This record gives sequence, structure tokens and C-alpha cells, in this order.
Amino acid sequence: MTRSMNQVTEAVTFHDQNCAEVKRVEVLVLAAAKRFLDGSDAKAVLPEQVIAEAQAAVGRTNVFDYFSVIRPYAALFVAARSSLSFWAVIDSCNFFRDATSSGWRYMTQERRRQNLAWAAEEAALV
Repeated sequence: MTRSMNQVTEAVTFHDQNCAEVKRVEVLVLAAAKRFLDGSDAKAVLPEQVIAEAQAAVGRTNVFDYFSVIRPYAALFVAARSSLSFWAVIDSCNFFRDATSSGWRYMTQERRRQNLAWAAEEAALV
């Protein structure tokens, strides 16, 4: 039987050992989030109140809040046939969250590093 890792400790350890890279990627993800909100796709699909809430989350440098605000609107972007940039920003936020949080039971440090790299890659697509 495999012993499960303490993911809170793993997340803290990852952040402490990779603080500069975590911050660099967080800045990239938040910049992508802002670009997305400033783009015509978001303005055409999202209600103004949602854009304002998402902009506030970016202003607070809170990737998790930003994700929580815009993710429920996926169907609108699919219906409008303008979902590529939406999914890139969502994936970027998700990979960042997976790299830095404690949500996955068996997340290794190596996998956290890979998720952080993927977050940066997806942010560049927005």
C-alpha cells in the first residue's frame, strides 16, 4: 500500500523551493487573464459584472478567484465559437493551481514543476 503524501506540506515545500519561478509564472498567468478580459471575445460573451469581478480578482493577484469567476461561463464561449482563448486562460489557471495547491492526493514535486511549466505555456497562448 502506498502511503499518501501530505499535500499541504508538499505545496508549501514546492513554493518555498521554487518561489521565484512560482511568482514569475503567476505574473504570466495574471497577464494572460488580463489580456483575455481586454479582448473582444470576453467583452462579447461575458456579462459586464462578471468582467468587473474577474478584473478585481486580477487586481488582487488571485488566480484562484479569477478562475472561479469565469469558469462557469464556458458554455457561452463554446456557443459563440470563441473558446480557444477562453480554454487557454482556464488551462493556465488550472495548471498553476495544480502546481501550487494541495488539491491532488498524489502530486509529486516533479509533477508540480511540469504543471507550472504548462501554466506558462498556456498563458502564452492567450
